[in-house]
Amino acid sequence: MTAFKILLVEDEASWQGILKDYLKVALKGTEYPKNPIQIIGTYNEAKKALESDGPWDLLVVDIRLGSQKNTFGKFLVKRANELEIPTIVVSGEITVSDVRNFLKEYKVYDCFSKDDFVSQDKAFIESVQIILKQGNSNKNNIDSQVDSVENTLASSITNNYALLIGISDYLHINRLNKTMIDASDLYHTLAQNGYQNANMHLLIDKQATKIAISSELNWLANSTRVDDTVIIFFSGHGIQQTAKSQTGEYLCPVEANLKDLENSCISSKEFITILRSIPAHHIVVFLDTCHNSLVNETQEVKLDIKGGLSEAVLTALAEEKGRIIIASCKEEEFSWELPDMRNGLFTHYLLEGLRGSAARPDGTVPIMRLFNYISDKVPQHCSQHPLIKSNAENFIIAISGN
Repeated sequence: MTAFKILLVEDEASWQGILKDYLKVALKGTEYPKNPIQIIGTYNEAKKALESDGPWDLLVVDIRLGSQKNTFGKFLVKRANELEIPTIVVSGEITVSDVRNFLKEYKVYDCFSKDDFVSQDKAFIESVQIILKQGNSNKNNIDSQVDSVENTLASSITNNYALLIGISDYLHINRLNKTMIDASDLYHTLAQNGYQNANMHLLIDKQATKIAISSELNWLANSTRVDDTVIIFFSGHGIQQTAKSQTGEYLCPVEANLKDLENSCISSKEFITILRSIPAHHIVVFLDTCHNSLVNETQEVKLDIKGGLSEAVLTALAEEKGRIIIASCKEEEFSWELPDMRNGLFTHYLLEGLRGSAARPDGTVPIMRLFNYISDKVPQHCSQHPLIKSNAENFIIAISGN
């Protein structure tokens, strides 16, 4: 396996230790030299190392070095771009203008503020691992990410689409408490973060019939283009039919009938087919389907069913390039609704992340940073672990406070 050379430029001893530890976590499991991370605390030494001690696979730099504030660090970022060295900035007192300039002009891969680094540590590790895994193709991937940032900031994400579905009052199966609220709150959050109302459709409760959901999925297939970004959010019941004589997996519209799943529900095969027909290359599907109140125990045993969708189906949904599937929990877990939260546990942190907790200092919210935030926060309450299946690069899903 390839050995990686990382240059860490940081003049504060405490932060040298913090960042070195996180870099070691990112490198865990790879074959690398005993001391793959070179730490430098001054601009002159760092500039010399960039020029003569390379090639470097990654530069992690604090743009505030000594008394010159941002000046020296910015020179290093600029030079790293000229040398085509992938760069991650971790700095205090970093402004929105700084970040956008780094991302667009100097093609920095990611930026982190020291002020909220504790909540972003997993996102930092993820960014490092993505850079290391990309290897020789890294420059093209960074260019692609920079183009995404430029397009997103320029358009205020006017080319983003969303279909949000939340069903509480089912006609034939058990009611859910917060799923309708989840979809509605996500709609309003996205509207506050730059999504255009015309590009978002909301289906709640009696509106969310099988025909209506299928029609809205077709709307996405007919309305979006390759460069667009699409969010599909479904909060409601999902079902796995487990009888040996008959198996299948389904999303449950409001009229779902356990005795006629094929005709009253949307099968996983139907969902996979329509998802493939959507041309957008950035599609995120959020599935909050494994609730603990599907049917009572007697019915469940009699009908040979269980809630949620299997990991195999989630994998199949993500097979097409550009697809990311995020489930609220693992297959054998429940998706919880806690009494002290307005929203379901998963959606609570999805909303919190979009509103700024998972944002970079410039306000942009990359999808992997959002997932890392959710997957870190949710298990702190109960045994629920969000799951991701991905066949896409890390792209921007929203701009917080846009």
